[in-house]
Amino acid sequence: MKTTTKNTEPDTVETPSAARDQNLAGEGRPLTRKSPGHEEADSNLRRRSVSDTGEPTCFTEESSRRTNGMRTEKDNKHRNKIRRNKRATIIGIWNVQTMKKMGKLHLLINEMEHQDVNILGICECRWKDSGHFDYNGCKIIYSGGNGTLNGVAIILDKSMKNSLISYNAVSDRILIIHLDTNPVKTSIIQAYALTTSHDDEEVEQFYNQLQSVKDSISPRNTTIVMGDFNAKVGEGASKRQGLGPYGLGVRNERGERRHTLEFL
Repeated sequence: MKTTTKNTEPDTVETPSAARDQNLAGEGRPLTRKSPGHEEADSNLRRRSVSDTGEPTCFTEESSRRTNGMRTEKDNKHRNKIRRNKRATIIGIWNVQTMKKMGKLHLLINEMEHQDVNILGICECRWKDSGHFDYNGCKIIYSGGNGTLNGVAIILDKSMKNSLISYNAVSDRILIIHLDTNPVKTSIIQAYALTTSHDDEEVEQFYNQLQSVKDSISPRNTTIVMGDFNAKVGEGASKRQGLGPYGLGVRNERGERRHTLEFL
């Protein structure tokens, strides 16, 4: 004996309007089609803000959409604006020791994406000369020397690379970039301070140059000074030095210097 089975599954939906009607029906909401006369009447109703009795009208197309769970274009723009305001820009720094190894830049950018970092300052990149280039959707700005020591750079991810206005490769230890951000422009200084092996005169010269670069920035800009200062300020620093109880480790000789504490 042959048995036949009736297919109870709905027909395949092929158009967006049919898909919308099917979803509404599945939610138990009525499917109604309005005639041209009804559309004209609805448009007249939308134009009326007050009824004949002087009471505010309680039905509009917009309120109907919200009641039915459908967002208007105005709602979506407002929600997107809120999302943009809540999206924080994450900035990081990394002493990479060298960028001359094969595949190092690729790994670095992958780590940026993994940690959701938008702007990354790097020290000891050891690239020769200075300039900028694009790689994997990111923009890299660098300031190097002879290519054997030092070198600083800043990497901007896809969301930030178009914000770059200008940059100045000051030296193989100082780089500054200017970004077009809201509500004010942002200037970022990437620095790599000297180690304790250098004499006091060289250290003094570095900090004087860093201060000069900082003073050249417009006071209307938001200024960020970051990098590797080769110093340990230690924990339990006094509030007078602007650090409070948030230092780490034991303070070393470089951490005692006035210049270091001024920039931290």
